[in-house]
Order: sequence, then structure tokens, then C-alpha cells
Amino acid sequence: MKLYYYSSPSNIHIIRNSEKLCDSQTDILALVIIKASNILYRDLLRRTWSHSRTYQNFTLKTLFVIGTSMTITNETLKWEYQNFQDIIQFDIPDHLDYLQLYKEIVAFKWSERYCSQAKFIVKISGNVIVDPFTLITRMKEFMNTSTLKSVSSHGRELHESNKTQR
Repeated sequence: MKLYYYSSPSNIHIIRNSEKLCDSQTDILALVIIKASNILYRDLLRRTWSHSRTYQNFTLKTLFVIGTSMTITNETLKWEYQNFQDIIQFDIPDHLDYLQLYKEIVAFKWSERYCSQAKFIVKISGNVIVDPFTLITRMKEFMNTSTLKSVSSHGRELHESNKTQR
């Protein structure tokens, strides 16, 4: 049995990095947390909502955040990475569910470094189909209100608070 120990997300390294995914036109970055072995599901998402494009004058870019897999070959992931350039892979074993939070933390750190120009960064579970038009509508509502809101993955507001005046 192999023992994995991560004392903090800073011990996690990038294996594959799509650092050129974002550009100055990126409005929304969708971080899709998904297992490396879910190739068919990533392909389905690319053919539907996650294909980088512009919706209602908002540019949506999708980054698939994966770990390492014991069931998929490195060559398969290399091919997918080279052909789509929408994957970031960390050295976190995908089969250990308790490490998924670390994958999310390092994905947000990645977005801060490589996609800081995005107006919104959205974390999405890999088993979710997103309606980009509803997502854009919600983002426009956020931009046009003086209130900060938190939203669950189902679109229900969890809480809201006034913006801090500076």
C-alpha cells in the first residue's frame, strides 16, 4: 500500500499546465474538478457547454482540473492535453477523495496566477452540466448589484451581505 501525505497544498506540483488558456478577453473561468479517468465525460462537456466561446458578449474558458490516475495511461492524458490545451494536472491521486479539497485549493491558486484578468472564477463539479446562458445571466446580475451574494451549485442563494465601503 502506498501512503500519500500532503501537509499543505504548497507541496503539490503541476504535471501538465495549460497556462495560456486565459487571455485578456476571458470573462469567466470555469474550473471543472474531475477525475483523470473521466475522459469520455470531459469529451462530452467539450462538445456541449464547456467549449470555450462567447455567450452574450461574455467569454467563457473551461479548465479541467485533474489529479493522477492508476487506471489511465500517461500517453492518453498527454494526447488529450496536447489536443485541447484545457487541462491542468496536479500530482494528487484522484482515487483519494479526501485530497479533492487540495485539488480545488491549488486550482484557485493557479487561476490567481494564470487567469487573474477573469471577472469570475466558477468551480464546477465534474458531473454537472451547465447552462452557459443561465450562468452568464447570473454573472450579469452580480455585476449590476451593490450586494455580494454567495450561490450554491444549484443557483440558490446561500447568503448575502453588503459590500464593504472603502
